[in-house]
Amino acid sequence: MTKKEMLTEEEQIHLKHALEHIQELEHLMKKRPVETFKSLLKLKIPMELEIEIEGGTYALKFND
Repeated sequence: MTKKEMLTEEEQIHLKHALEHIQELEHLMKKRPVETFKSLLKLKIPMELEIEIEGGTYALKFND
């Protein structure tokens, strides 16, 4: 791999922290989905939600 294709040590640490936060979010969504979703909406950050209903997938965008 060339130097540009590799993450720096600092970038690797940031990636590790981001993955840990994703795992915590997944845990909260399973444990308290409604409360977690409401809190996410209050953050006013752009996000997309995919919902599967009867074989169809629908995407909703929030705070765009």
